[in-house]
Amino acid sequence: MDDRLTAPEKITATKIRMSEVAPFFSYIVAHLTFESKEDLPMPTIGVNARGNCVYDTKYIEGRNIEELTFDLSHEAMHVALEHCLLDRVGTRDPKMWNIAVDLVVNNFMISSGIYTKEEGIVAPDDDGKWSFIGKGNKRYHIDKIGEKTAEDVYDFLEKNAEPKNVGQYGKSKDNHMMSNGGDKKKDSSGAGNASGNKEKKEGSGNEESDEGSSVINDIGEKDWKSILAEAAEFAKGRGVTSKGIDRIVENALKSKRNWKKLLNKYIMSNIPNDFTYTRPSKRFVSTDMYFPAMKKESITVAVAIDTSGSISQRDLGMFLGEVYNILGSFNDITLTYMMHDSTILKTKKYTHSNLHEIKREKTLGGGGTSHKEIFEWANKNKPETLLCFTDGDSDIPECKRFRNTIWMLTSKDRSRDINFGTKIFFDKHLS
Repeated sequence: MDDRLTAPEKITATKIRMSEVAPFFSYIVAHLTFESKEDLPMPTIGVNARGNCVYDTKYIEGRNIEELTFDLSHEAMHVALEHCLLDRVGTRDPKMWNIAVDLVVNNFMISSGIYTKEEGIVAPDDDGKWSFIGKGNKRYHIDKIGEKTAEDVYDFLEKNAEPKNVGQYGKSKDNHMMSNGGDKKKDSSGAGNASGNKEKKEGSGNEESDEGSSVINDIGEKDWKSILAEAAEFAKGRGVTSKGIDRIVENALKSKRNWKKLLNKYIMSNIPNDFTYTRPSKRFVSTDMYFPAMKKESITVAVAIDTSGSISQRDLGMFLGEVYNILGSFNDITLTYMMHDSTILKTKKYTHSNLHEIKREKTLGGGGTSHKEIFEWANKNKPETLLCFTDGDSDIPECKRFRNTIWMLTSKDRSRDINFGTKIFFDKHLS
């Protein structure tokens, strides 16, 4: 029966079926837009970070409803898990990243019972395990993919895979079009279209480079992580509960994001705000009504730079670069800069006015690591925020806690014992 349907009708029929048999995926798919396209780099189906899904008409017409349920769910998960964001992919190898994201998504499809097996598609086995021949012609295994993020899988591949053989590991039947969510100017057909094909904008007759939007419909920026969490709640409301759903939502919410944005967000959230009548709001003076104006007080930040022997020169450069950026971003900031290994080696105050002096700081240290003196200082001097740049290889569990601690960490492996504060991981591909 479904063979007589047109491509748009099949997509609609699939959405109706999904609302009954796959409410979690149905909720996310409802936020996608669909458009047929000719001359796609991969004549199947593709999606970008904005949730714009393009498809080849003949491909859709050749699929049955069950197969399309998998296709639409697969595309929806790439969007919801933000696999196509340019600033998340960074300088990672596109082919290796495509394998990583497909393994994560297809593993979830398998555990959800809607995966349609096809020859050569990159997918783990039913136990969430995937094998490949890597460096040294050895066989490597990635286990428990359901517990990993795309970055976790990519890091394993980057360490063990032979780059020249990546194309032999399997294929992706969909086109992962890299873009930046709500930024129309940066929206491109990216990694899935490595050839840089040009396409014609419908109705314009003019060729447009792949730096333009890869689709016509502009649905604007959406918070896909919120949509993902809402989908889980929607599914629970329909009586569908799954550890796999809970796990993939949890992994998505804590997956690596642009640390520069996260750092700025957390510092901004700690800037104290108050109201004052000494400088009334000018908007209401003409009405003879006096309302208080917002008063933004100066924020005091303490920065502890780990200069122990386990910190590389590249890491130290990233640390100092971010301290400089913090000083340049906030006018009313007093920053106490501390350099330490096992003890505090140097303390100096900086403000926006003397921020350029930070470039002349010479690195001291190179010994073992301890944060005890740092936290003793913080609990005594009580800055608004304590920012610790480190690899996490320290005696942190033995330190007295301090409120509003932000950890800027170069290593995930050494951070598991840190049981307080906010952790932000340097993504070195974004730095």
